[in-house]
Amino acid sequence: MGMIAKKSFLPRKKGLSHYLPAIILAKVLRPFFYFYFRKKKIALIGGHCGEKYADNAAAMHRFLRKNCPDYIVFFGLNDVHSPVAETIDGPVYKLGSVWNYLLYDHAVISYYSHSLESDVAPAIDFSRFANPKLIKVYMGHGVDGLKKNLFNFDTRRSTYFICSSREEKRIKNKYWGIPEKKLIVTGMPRYDTLYTNRGQAPTRTVLYMPTWREWLNEDETFFDSRYYQNISGLLNHPGLHDVLRRHHYRLKVMLHPFMQPMFQEVVKNNRQLPKDMFCRPDQDIQQLILSCDLLITDYSSVSWDFYYLDKPVLFFQFDQAEYLKIRGAYLDFSKDLFGDVTFTVDETVKQLGKILSLNKPADYYLHQVSQKSHFDFYDSNNRRRVIRRTLPGYQNESSGAPVSHESRKQLVDTASSRVDQS
Repeated sequence: MGMIAKKSFLPRKKGLSHYLPAIILAKVLRPFFYFYFRKKKIALIGGHCGEKYADNAAAMHRFLRKNCPDYIVFFGLNDVHSPVAETIDGPVYKLGSVWNYLLYDHAVISYYSHSLESDVAPAIDFSRFANPKLIKVYMGHGVDGLKKNLFNFDTRRSTYFICSSREEKRIKNKYWGIPEKKLIVTGMPRYDTLYTNRGQAPTRTVLYMPTWREWLNEDETFFDSRYYQNISGLLNHPGLHDVLRRHHYRLKVMLHPFMQPMFQEVVKNNRQLPKDMFCRPDQDIQQLILSCDLLITDYSSVSWDFYYLDKPVLFFQFDQAEYLKIRGAYLDFSKDLFGDVTFTVDETVKQLGKILSLNKPADYYLHQVSQKSHFDFYDSNNRRRVIRRTLPGYQNESSGAPVSHESRKQLVDTASSRVDQS
């Protein structure tokens, strides 16, 4: 079998020439839509290259729809007739369409998780047809630290960059080269839901969520790769299932979006495993984070979400040296990781057993390195802070005071006590 990932990645950038006819036609039609747009305030939101309605993009879309009625809020998708579109409350538009560029031309503001080009309006922002008045807000889709950003070229024209903390602001200023005036510390929009639902009762579920490797785009066969062999090796290790049975836990596996096109083949190659072990490609990751009790990952930013909720994270980094050499990280993995690190399948199974033996899962962090400086806020007002710092008509420079680590601990203990009593 050839390298599946080459055909499985989301569509590559097609360049200005591909979208130019739609862009020019939108310019020609603009006068005919003058009265339609004249008194309308348009906000455009998108994420995950138009393939998903999730994380920060979805969180901001719902908030604007509910709390900013004077704005018409649109969400960008590759396929406006897809099942994803049916889950979205409000108008959607097709990325790269004439309507897309008419909306872009008249929009006041845009919010996106990856880049304006991939999520909101392809190709136009780096051309002479760009909208100079558009406010562009880069939200990202997770806390930065475990992987270096290799794609900040696409985001450099953003007006604002959302930061989860002053520490993340420092990273984006020092390593991304973003001017301080563009960096706003507000907290992650999607963390509002994590905070609000932080007291959910345990489900005795372990989530395994490996992230992708860009270099698998090269020439090796995917199912022969070290990446796949380690994932499959862990899932099929007899000791793993013994540990889970002994502690009365179950395992859920969420594959990275770039592996989803191979989903059926991965399940077929592991047919001895329960089919319901593998999460559906359209599974709500936010709900998984809330419902699962422990995370096994390698370098996924979802680890920060579990850490935010004081749920244990076990880092299975079978290719750490290669990863650091090719991708790199902002944390020093030898001393800064906030969870245990394993390098082999056997070590991972053994360490998982130790974690599941703890009386209280939150006790796991009593003996781990603290990275709480990556969270300045522990409340449900992150989206409100973003709006106050970015949206015309709602702007207010005050974004609230960061929550101290002591106050944060009190909030977590309160949530834990509610769970213990349930």
